[in-house]
Amino acid sequence: GSTSAIPENINYYKITILNATGITTLDMTKFDVGQNIPNPFDQKTKIIYTTPTASTMMLSVYNVLGRLMYQTKFQSEKGYNSYELSATNFPAGIYMYSLSNGKTSITKRMIITGR
Repeated sequence: GSTSAIPENINYYKITILNATGITTLDMTKFDVGQNIPNPFDQKTKIIYTTPTASTMMLSVYNVLGRLMYQTKFQSEKGYNSYELSATNFPAGIYMYSLSNGKTSITKRMIITGR
């Protein structure tokens, strides 16, 4: 006999297609941080992340010398989230951003271009 495929919905992954820079897959079942979009940027960028429970997040931005340039705490919802960061208070350069849920920190690199 023939077997037919049964469609199955998978709702714990989100695929984000970045502008000509590749694809980020975030696991909705755990704390995960994606690359900021767009990157490099000159105005605003979005940091996307997932978290298995609603929690308090801390975002820290460091310059290449490791100096803390910006820090904020905010509440996140369970699942897929994004945080919009403005380049207004940062000179052009390379930065590291670190997102923490209180237990784990994930750090990525971002580039702010001249305005």
